Amino acid sequence: MKIKILFLILFLCTYEAYAQKTESKNVSFSNIGGFSGYTTFNLVYSQGSSTGVLTGNSVKLYITSWSELSSEEVNLLSSKGISFSGGYEVKSFDRVGIEGRAYVIEPGNPPITHYATSSSKLALGKSLGEFTSPNFPEAAQLANKKWLKTHQKNLWVTNGGVENLKVVELLISDFKSEINTILHQAKKEKENKENLEQKDTEQKAKQQSESNSTTQQNIISNLGKENFYNKSQSSVNSSYNSNTSSSGNSRNNEYQQTNQKMNTLNEQMANLKAQQERVDRGIRKMDSGIDAMSSSFSSGTFGSDGLLVGSKEFVEGVAESTQSMGATIGAGAFVLGSSIFSSVQQSRAQKERREREEAQRRLIREQQEAEQKERERLEKEAFNLLIQQRHLLINTFSKNKEIPLSTSHVDSETIYYFIYAYNPSTIDQAQTEIYISNLFALHQFNDGTWPYQSSIENEIKDLTPYKEILQGYYLDKSTAEEMRRAFVNGFYDNKGVSINNITYRKESLTEPKFSNSVISNPTTPNDLGIPINSTPNKSNNNSSSQKEKKEGTLGIPIKM
Repeated sequence: MKIKILFLILFLCTYEAYAQKTESKNVSFSNIGGFSGYTTFNLVYSQGSSTGVLTGNSVKLYITSWSELSSEEVNLLSSKGISFSGGYEVKSFDRVGIEGRAYVIEPGNPPITHYATSSSKLALGKSLGEFTSPNFPEAAQLANKKWLKTHQKNLWVTNGGVENLKVVELLISDFKSEINTILHQAKKEKENKENLEQKDTEQKAKQQSESNSTTQQNIISNLGKENFYNKSQSSVNSSYNSNTSSSGNSRNNEYQQTNQKMNTLNEQMANLKAQQERVDRGIRKMDSGIDAMSSSFSSGTFGSDGLLVGSKEFVEGVAESTQSMGATIGAGAFVLGSSIFSSVQQSRAQKERREREEAQRRLIREQQEAEQKERERLEKEAFNLLIQQRHLLINTFSKNKEIPLSTSHVDSETIYYFIYAYNPSTIDQAQTEIYISNLFALHQFNDGTWPYQSSIENEIKDLTPYKEILQGYYLDKSTAEEMRRAFVNGFYDNKGVSINNITYRKESLTEPKFSNSVISNPTTPNDLGIPINSTPNKSNNNSSSQKEKKEGTLGIPIKM
C-alpha cells in the first residue's frame, strides 16, 4: 500500500511539472524612480489552483537612463564601464514589480475570453521570486473545471495569457550605491586635484612675493651708489659735496619708508587673500558634501558608521569655512539624524517605505535650508573681505606730499606722481570703478621754483567724474613705477572693480627740464578724448553745467 502511495505522489509531481507553459517577455519602462530601460523575463503558466498559478524566471534588467545624472556624470560613468547607451545590464537588484491583466479563452463557436476581476501583480527577482493566482469570475472557473475533466489540463495552462504588461516598481539599491560610490570618489579626486593646484598657486605666489621683496632690497641697496643729479661742472664745490651727501641719505630714508610700506601692504593683502581662499575652499567642500548627501538620501547609501555618504565632507566644509568648533558640532549633530534610516531601509513594507521617504524629504529640506543660510553667510564674509582689500589699498596710498614750494628743500630736480580717482558712493558695493593715470614727472624750473599745486590740480580736475588725487611724490622713477604697479595690481585682483586708464603729461618722463617762462598749459587730449584744460560735459542731459564731483572720506569698511 505504501509503495502505491509513493508512486502516486511521484506521478502527480511529474504531471504537475510538465503541466505548464512558458512565454518570453520584453517590457519597457520610463521614469520609474527616475530610471528608464527595459526588462526581459519568462512568464510561467502552471496548475495549482482552481484557475492556475503565474510565476516568472530568467529575469534581466537593463537601464538606459537615470534622470538624476548630469551629462558630465553620464560621461564619467561611461569611462568607468557603466554605459547606458543601448542599455546597461544591472547584475544585482532586489526585484522588478510588473502588473498586467490575466485572461483565459474558453474554446467554442465563438470562443469566449474571460478576464480576471483585477490586475495581477508579480514581483520578479534573481531568486524564485513570488507567484500570483489570477482571480477569475465564476463563469471562467466553471469553464476550467469542464476543460480539466475532459483534457486533464488546466484551461489556464492551455489558453491563458497576460496582456498590458508594465513595470510598476524597481528596487535596485545596490546599483544606486555603486553609482553614488563612483561619483563620490570622482568628486574627491577632483577636489584633491583642485587642492593641489591651489597649493601650487600659493607656493608660486609666495616665491613671487619673496622675489619682489628681494628686488626691492636690491633697489634700496643700489640707491646710495647712484648719482641722480646733473649739475654743471662749474657748480661743483664744497657746498655741493655736502648737499650730495645729504641727498643720498634723504633718498635712502624715503626708499626705506617706501619699502616698509610695500612690505606692510603685501603682508596685509596676503592675509586677506588667505582668508578669501579659506572661505572659497569651505564653500567648495561643503558643496561636495551636499551633493553626495542628496544622492545618498535618494539611494539610501550609508557608511560603516551609519551616516549618509557625504555627511563628513559637509561637516568638514562648514568647519573649515567658519573655523568654529561649535559650528562643527552643530553640523555633525544635524547629519547624525540620517542614521535613523539604516534599519528602515531593510523593510519592504509600503507603509514604512513611505515614512522613510517622507523623513528623507524632510531632512533634505532642512539640509537645503541650512546650506542656504551657510552659503549666504560665507558669501557675505567673502564680500566683506573684498571691501576690506579696497579700503586697505586706498588708505595705504592716501598719504601724499604736495608739490614743493620754492623754499622747500628737495634733493632732486624731478619728482614723480600718478593720479587716481574713485567713486566714494560705490566703493563699498559689489560693482565700482577706479581711474588710474600713467606715471608722470614734474621738473624744477631753472630759477629753482616748482609748478604751483593749484595749477596742476586745475589741469587734472576734469580728467574723471570724481575727485582726482595726486599720489606721490617719489624722488626715484623706478620706485614710483613699482608703487603704481602695486596699486593697479591690488585693484585688478579685486572682484567687481572696473579699472579705467587716463593719460596725463606722459611726455614729461622724457622731456628736458623747462624754465618758468614756458610753463605748460596743455591742451593735448587725454585718453578720454578731452583736452586737459577743457571741461567735459558729464551730465546725462543737455545742461551745460558741470556735474558736481563725488567726494568721500574713507574710514572703517561698512559692515554688512
